[in-house]
Amino acid sequence: MKYFLTFLVLLLFFSSFAQLKLEGVIYHAETGLPIAGVEVEVHETRQKTYTSAKGQFNLVLSPGSYHLHFQSLGFEANDLDLELLRDTSIERILKPTFLELKEVLVEESNLKTIDKNTSLDVEHINFEEGEKSIESSLAEALKKNPGLEAYNTGVGIAKPIIRGFTATRISVYDNGVKQEGQQWGMDHGLEIDPFNTSRVEIIKGAGALQYGSDAIGGVVKLLPDVVPEEGTHGSYTSLYKSNNNTYGNSLKLSYRKGDHFLIARASYQFYDDFRIPAEEFTYNGFVLPVVDNTLKNTAGKLLSYRLSYGLHKNRYNLRVNASRYQQEVGLYSGAIGIPRAFDVADIGSVSDIEAPNQNIIHTKLNAALNLRLGDNWLNTNVGYQFNDREEHSRPDSHGLIRIEEG
Repeated sequence: MKYFLTFLVLLLFFSSFAQLKLEGVIYHAETGLPIAGVEVEVHETRQKTYTSAKGQFNLVLSPGSYHLHFQSLGFEANDLDLELLRDTSIERILKPTFLELKEVLVEESNLKTIDKNTSLDVEHINFEEGEKSIESSLAEALKKNPGLEAYNTGVGIAKPIIRGFTATRISVYDNGVKQEGQQWGMDHGLEIDPFNTSRVEIIKGAGALQYGSDAIGGVVKLLPDVVPEEGTHGSYTSLYKSNNNTYGNSLKLSYRKGDHFLIARASYQFYDDFRIPAEEFTYNGFVLPVVDNTLKNTAGKLLSYRLSYGLHKNRYNLRVNASRYQQEVGLYSGAIGIPRAFDVADIGSVSDIEAPNQNIIHTKLNAALNLRLGDNWLNTNVGYQFNDREEHSRPDSHGLIRIEEG
């Protein structure tokens, strides 16, 4: 027994210094050709080698059990458990794999997600609370960006212009619902409270045609508010302009518990007649006065509400929005006709809203549901809106009065 144990110890001692050869060839599973550049790694010893142009590799190892890794770009990784007791030759087959990388957006902020490899001309605008309160209308707030302008008809009545296109050449989407009403008459403004908008996406060029032929000039997409953080939050924004004594106030409240959240906002603005640094102006050859540097009947007021409910789950998310926009605004005599001297000579009260004027109530309801079906998403958006517009004007105040000679 003593001699046997001595022999076994000596055998193990010398076997630890024994070196065995492990060689092999790696083939393509579909073509049968050898694969060059395959990484072969021995897990236990951390030895690495790469196959030659003929797909061959060689390793020198001590006898024992090993776990081998085979991997190469474009092929599925392959493993092998091997008991190495003598010089060994192996063959392995690697299957090709195709990885389709989906679009990845790296955001510096919520909206700066421009893909420079696409021909779609998209511009993202992220408004801060202070930026939104500077202008009286959303179109006015947008015009600070390149390629955008605003068409104004009086104070608080404006529609966006994209590269010279406006009205029926521009589509506006509010939370996925196309805004109807602003595109028809030139004195029909964009009936959306600027305080309600934090994130805007502008689509220009040929890519806008995916939204229909009436978007040939471009698309203005007003994106929903981001999901609020857990708990209750609020913000208050105020606005004042000395030119026409504009007072504006907006209150936002948000609440989130788990997957459910609510966002509510109420805004109010009122302003007096607008003032300009002039005492007269010329219209169609007629010189008309600007009394007290004030444009008569340009006062107005705005009241807006919005309530949003959201539910976010792993496999679906839902958002329901309800909004009401109410505006009453006067129009300077001649904005929709030809002014006469006595129409603009008597200013009266700078807060009065007289004829011609607009009284607008725009109501919108929409629900957006995104449902995951396997690896795909089903997006649905259902909306309803009602535009109640009243335009008041005296029929005898337009055109030139011609007196028939005796």
